[in-house]
Amino acid sequence: MMEHVFQLQWEYLLANVLHYIQVLSSSQLIQLLSKKKCLGIYCQTLINPCMSNPCQLNGICQETLTGFECICLPEFQDTFCQTHVNPCLSNPCVTSNTISCEISDKSMKNFICMCYPDYVGR
Repeated sequence: MMEHVFQLQWEYLLANVLHYIQVLSSSQLIQLLSKKKCLGIYCQTLINPCMSNPCQLNGICQETLTGFECICLPEFQDTFCQTHVNPCLSNPCVTSNTISCEISDKSMKNFICMCYPDYVGR
């Protein structure tokens, strides 16, 4: 009975390896094999790097060949979406009519364009 279980586990492992060989390029396969994404002697338990919800501030975790990446909402950035993006960095104000762009609240979502005299708006 035990030999039958081992045989099935080896067949499962072999099928997974053959699938990856067919689908991935050799460099991708080497990357995948060097980053062990499963547990157990026969690699029978898959590891999901998104299981722990590593992305912050409503970021979406997406599994990759080498681990995961966080897809951040537009106002956040960095590896775990942990940093607010300064809205003034994208130069939202009309440069020729503006003295400066200033963040207008603690959420760092809103900004005010400080305009030259006779100019108003964003």
